Amino acid sequence: MGVVSVASGLVAPPLLHARFLDRFLPAWDAGRTDSLWVPAPPERAYRAVRELEAGEIPLFRRLMEMRMLPGRLFGRCYGIDLAGGFVDGFLDSGFVLLGERPGRELAIGGAGRFWHPLRFHPLAPVTDAERFRTFSEPGWTKAAFDFTVLPERGGARITSEIRMAGTDSRATRWFGLYWHLIRAPSGWIRRSALRAVRRRLG
Repeated sequence: MGVVSVASGLVAPPLLHARFLDRFLPAWDAGRTDSLWVPAPPERAYRAVRELEAGEIPLFRRLMEMRMLPGRLFGRCYGIDLAGGFVDGFLDSGFVLLGERPGRELAIGGAGRFWHPLRFHPLAPVTDAERFRTFSEPGWTKAAFDFTVLPERGGARITSEIRMAGTDSRATRWFGLYWHLIRAPSGWIRRSALRAVRRRLG
């Protein structure tokens, strides 16, 4: 079964349990959801997500190198480590762990000026999950994404959702323009990551 993509709404739908995204970024300006069924137990599928290497997602590597090029041309070396783990690379670059339920759910968040060619990094000083939840300094966009793994049809469904919300109207406008440019590449990366997880599972 291929990857399923679903556009997100502006308010989180009611759920039987509180996901980390619903707790830390319940309303958002832009987002998307992608999912993939895999023929593996949920625990094994989750471990594959957690151990996924950035280098296993060639498209992610190429697009991130393009994204970091303006900064490098101006002598600013920053960004996500493209030689390490996919999840750990985000954490090492300034994102924070919003929460983890081993074997089931993992969520990460950070605030940045993602639309700016030179000032999208470093990220805002959001040091933990609670600081992310309450962060409201003008001029930033908060971004959070998760992976959830649930049993389905003898295997597991891996779902990844990303949400973004501006901290003020100006940041929302700037990010909205940026999102129109990167929405498709963002989807390609996320679908490629899910397929890389499936390859790991054999």
